[in-house]
Amino acid sequence: MDTSSDERPRGGPKSAHVNYYFELNGSGLVAFSPGILGVDGFAKLDSGTALSRTFDTGFFQFSVLLGFNALTHRVEILPDQTVFSALPPPGQDKAGPSGAAGEVKLYAGHDTASAETDLRIERGHVVAWWQSLNPVENPAAGQLVTILAAWAPVSLRPADNAPEGVQMVYFDWNNLWLKIQVDERTGWIKGTSSFRAIGLAMGNAPR
Repeated sequence: MDTSSDERPRGGPKSAHVNYYFELNGSGLVAFSPGILGVDGFAKLDSGTALSRTFDTGFFQFSVLLGFNALTHRVEILPDQTVFSALPPPGQDKAGPSGAAGEVKLYAGHDTASAETDLRIERGHVVAWWQSLNPVENPAAGQLVTILAAWAPVSLRPADNAPEGVQMVYFDWNNLWLKIQVDERTGWIKGTSSFRAIGLAMGNAPR
């Protein structure tokens, strides 16, 4: 169920859509808690249906999955998500050449304590997203930077300026990682300078 209200006092919090989910059993409808702001889709898993929440970081998007705990009737962030689906910014889902160049640190994992190596990104390389990989889009020569996955600390917490008990999925912008593959080298990068070095441009402000 999706509900919203435009009735608010002058200067009060803005209206927002709140999503509530229920299980039908012999005694009627049982609500899952909490109500969630900002859910944007569903995903089919072996364990059942999950909610999908997509974040726009400005450089790229990534999607987090939320599940339904039938024992506690809670909406929870699915455990063991060591990576998130990486998605291109709106309208930028095709591979293409970039004018960027620079040095980036490539880490073995999304942790600055993991093994690292320096990687040189050359001007004119092509950036491709794993969802749009197509041999026709690959360059005849030069580097191909493939975006494979993303990761960031994600949590459910009470939403700002929302009805009591309503929660929202948040992510930590300051600890955002992106998994890439350059030629045959795969690893994790972080930081705006690294994102720009592989040809990603800042689009919308992070939200």
